[in-house]
Amino acid sequence: MRLEDFNNGLTTQLAVLTFLSVNGKTLILRRDHDPEDFMYGMHVAPGGKIESGETPEHAARREYFEETDLTLGNICYRGFVLFDNKERQFRGKPAKSNYLVHIFTSTLYSGELKKKDAGTPFWVLNSQLKQLKMEIGDYQLIDILESSVTLKHRVILNDHLARIEAFD
Repeated sequence: MRLEDFNNGLTTQLAVLTFLSVNGKTLILRRDHDPEDFMYGMHVAPGGKIESGETPEHAARREYFEETDLTLGNICYRGFVLFDNKERQFRGKPAKSNYLVHIFTSTLYSGELKKKDAGTPFWVLNSQLKQLKMEIGDYQLIDILESSVTLKHRVILNDHLARIEAFD
């Protein structure tokens, strides 16, 4: 399937995620600020929605700073992942949007790490990343990031499993 041909009837939001890895550790957020957040208790890479007029790179840098107080140095675009939420339920209700997420990696930063409203940031050994409580599709995303493959994938999610397909 080509990305241009994708249409499952849901709107698609544009977003970013950035994985900062330094000395064998990756910075992760534990979503623990708002118990009403459907991601409460989960672990995620810092990121968020792309604002109108913003480039994905600018959004990645802005979101990272907003969520951690860190300024990213180098930033490498790794590609995109389309989170296909047609079969998902959030708090017992059907999903309203898919997410087309631009993925970045970085190995340099400046600033002092601070807890913000997005959650509690902490460093985790890369070898222990997949032991954290995450959305099911994120485990497969980590596997792909560990390779040198450019991301052009669709993650089809329901409440219990994720299947991943590469776009043409």
